[in-house]
Amino acid sequence: SLHRAGQRMLLVWHDTRTGSDRLYAVSSSDAGVTWTEPARVDHLPADSAAQTSSPAALLSADGEAMVAWQDTRNGRHDIFLGRSTDGGRTWGTEDRRMDMDEAGTAVSQYPRLARAVDGRVALAWDDDREGLEGVYLRVRSAGDRPEWGREIRAASPAPKRAARLPQLLWADGLLYVAWEAWDYTLGPESVTKRVAGNALHVDTP
Repeated sequence: SLHRAGQRMLLVWHDTRTGSDRLYAVSSSDAGVTWTEPARVDHLPADSAAQTSSPAALLSADGEAMVAWQDTRNGRHDIFLGRSTDGGRTWGTEDRRMDMDEAGTAVSQYPRLARAVDGRVALAWDDDREGLEGVYLRVRSAGDRPEWGREIRAASPAPKRAARLPQLLWADGLLYVAWEAWDYTLGPESVTKRVAGNALHVDTP
């Protein structure tokens, strides 16, 4: 996942150099002329059997960087978030779990991040806590003391229908959310798929 904001650049990937999938990042403050040494993003212990996957990242010109991913440290996949204040050179002391159901009970996967012009940040993922997948999201407020708000269901599962693989875009003060709508009406061997979406006006804390 490669990002640029002004002269800053951030590259994030998962890597098996330790024997398990872990997340690493390198950053540049001169538009890619020079790069830092790789830094670990996640804080999984060396002896953990959990695997990280599906990293999504964002980078701001002021040096704030975020990476969201899924991993199995609690059993089934949960969504975690790491944050850096120096463009990705160093990362915080712990990983923040972002899905708000009981840890490790549902499969929460495929996170996506988006930042609005006013500084708000949205994080979305799909989650099967209600049987089939639905799309959930949380939004962080802007300002000097930003806070993450409650979970919002952007797309609820319906009988024999799932919402998967969300995408996000902020525009004109609205948060646009798109996803794949999977229809199992004809059975698991005859799934039909289409693209669906919505535009949300999101209040933040």
